[in-house]
Amino acid sequence: MTDYIKADGWIDTFNGGEGAFSQQTYDGKIYAVPLNIAAACVFYNTEMFETAGITTMPTDWQGLLDACEKLQAAGYTPLTISAGTAWCLSMLAGYLCDSEGVDLAALDAGTASWLDSNVVNATNKMVEISKYFQETAAGDTNDVATANFYNEEAAMLIQGSWAIAQINGANPDFENKCGVFAFPGTDGRVIAKSDSLAMSATTKNPDAVIAFMKYFTDDTAQKYTAEVGGKIPVTTVEYDASKAPAQLAYVMDVFGSAKSTFGFYNESMASTEAGSTFDDAMVAIYLGTPVEEGLQTVEDFYKNNVWNK
Repeated sequence: MTDYIKADGWIDTFNGGEGAFSQQTYDGKIYAVPLNIAAACVFYNTEMFETAGITTMPTDWQGLLDACEKLQAAGYTPLTISAGTAWCLSMLAGYLCDSEGVDLAALDAGTASWLDSNVVNATNKMVEISKYFQETAAGDTNDVATANFYNEEAAMLIQGSWAIAQINGANPDFENKCGVFAFPGTDGRVIAKSDSLAMSATTKNPDAVIAFMKYFTDDTAQKYTAEVGGKIPVTTVEYDASKAPAQLAYVMDVFGSAKSTFGFYNESMASTEAGSTFDDAMVAIYLGTPVEEGLQTVEDFYKNNVWNK
């Protein structure tokens, strides 16, 4: 789609120009149009944090554990998460793997192992923090886990900024007590992704497809993305921050302070099947499978389907 995107100055309307298409580019060619940017952060209940005596947001792993301890001591469920929707749990695992220096490119190339100490350490951290999850995490869907947060049944939610519209739409009064901070211990790296539109290479109506895509990236649509959806616009459009959800400003601070971004772990592996294997392994480990046994299933998949190709 590179030629279409560069025609008539369309690419110049995007923040960063061609740089806005980094996640949609393969081998120097653009294959899709981003519609928004969302960053995965920690949403927290400001009142619960205040009651628990937490005045400074966690910036490292121990700080996060300490916050969980204080929240639990104050009678709150520290963290709501969905293990019933595997990608939610593996998003947490992805943050922990990245903070431990796990190199997906090396794993794809076979120069690193899923049983290396940094992967094991990251997975052990996931198990360590899981004692602060809600009791029903194993069966809760993403929607239920998110509802636990905005219904004030838990103090924190690790989720993408795409959840802002759901949170505020379901409980508008909660917006004023919903804070946001970056997942701690990642050295300024943030999980970010975007919804995108792609075009069939065999379509008989490419001009109509492009017109449709431009509808979603024009000023009206991008203002709606920010002011209603609570997502970061991909274009240079100006929007009314006073109309946008309060959490968007916090997410923008996190995103603007990020040193770099990376994608969902399960979407960044050698194949879709590899990502699903990782997801399933994280859920199995959370449910009680020993860490190295669970990671062995990912290692075996790579031996049989990636490294021998």
